[in-house]
Amino acid sequence: MLLTIKGGTKKQRADVQSIATYVGLKLLHPKTFPLIEVDIDLINNLYDKEGNIGDVIWEDTNYRPKWFTMQVDTSVSRRRMLETVCHEMVHIQQFATGRLHEISRGTKWEGKLYKNEPDYWDRPWEIEAHGREIGLFLTWVEDFGLQNQAWTWDDLDKYKKEYEQQIR
Repeated sequence: MLLTIKGGTKKQRADVQSIATYVGLKLLHPKTFPLIEVDIDLINNLYDKEGNIGDVIWEDTNYRPKWFTMQVDTSVSRRRMLETVCHEMVHIQQFATGRLHEISRGTKWEGKLYKNEPDYWDRPWEIEAHGREIGLFLTWVEDFGLQNQAWTWDDLDKYKKEYEQQIR
């Protein structure tokens, strides 16, 4: 997979490079992985500008595309930024395999046409992406030995660790 990353800090670019490659290897078939090209733009305050903290679009063809542009908001927490990369990588896998396919009449998901897309949270491709983003992030954290770093914890982890320290 060819990644081009612009914007953000040197550390943000390194984190994004690491997690995007890791997730790409997890989600994409070994024959597909080297064919994928992703241009990632790290943008401060993307949410304020566009109303989302991340998105991905295909650049070459609407069916089984291989070239994508991803935007990710750098003003959110480090963890949230990297979870967003995971989320958008799920969409890349959905597009690259043909499971998600945008056409002039609407969106096709696993062969079913959605002429009037359901509410964002009810779209099956979004349910899958949201469902996988945290697991992909946490697997990356564990595989890279980062689980003891506070920035990788969600609030429940933080409170659990604080509680465990108090009862010792």
